[in-house]
This record gives sequence, structure tokens and C-alpha cells, in this order.
Amino acid sequence: MVVINPYSDMVYYLDSLNPVDIDHGLKGVIDVALRMFNAQKGRNRKNAIWKIIQCPTQPGKVECGYYVMKFMKAIIEEPTILTRSKFNNQSYNQEEIDDVRVEWADLVETLLQDDVE
Repeated sequence: MVVINPYSDMVYYLDSLNPVDIDHGLKGVIDVALRMFNAQKGRNRKNAIWKIIQCPTQPGKVECGYYVMKFMKAIIEEPTILTRSKFNNQSYNQEEIDDVRVEWADLVETLLQDDVE
């Protein structure tokens, strides 16, 4: 997951598969997009500041969507996570991931029911 603040040229990088290395292709695309944003705003800025946020590492290859949703929820509940560079826990247990699954399913079900009515 990448959190971008184009007004401060800050990019926060959270990767539950490889939490210590920024994907260079992704970095290139975002850096170009920020330069274009700054050019459109008439600002002459240098390159963005990238900050790697140490986040829980997923155990397998298929949990990334749930991890991203869990990261987003954690950041909304406690925005200082981005300034601390580290989440409080190093891994999510199965119960925490299942809670995200149930919360997502409940939300989708509610939206679908509202759509039918």
C-alpha cells in the first residue's frame, strides 16, 4: 500500500510481502506522477521523500488484500502510525484477518441489501 501526500511530497510505503525494499517500478511511476502534479500546480519541487513503514508481514501470498484493508483501518484509527514508522504488532493472527473478512462481508451485504430496496 502506498499513501501519497502530494502537497508535502511525502510517500509512505507499506508492503506486507517485502517490508524493507521499495519496488523500483512503482517508485518511478509515483515520482513521475508527483512531478507532473507539481508542474500543474506551478510548484518547482524536488523528488518526493519516501518513508518505509514497518508493517505486519503476511504469512502467505494470498492475504495481501486483507492486510491492506487492516492497514487502512489502523491508519484511520491512529494516524500517528505513519509518523512512527512502525505498527505496534509485527504480525496479524488468523482471528484478526478473519475479523477483516467478516467486516468486509457485512458491509458488502448491507450495500447489496440497500441496492435491492
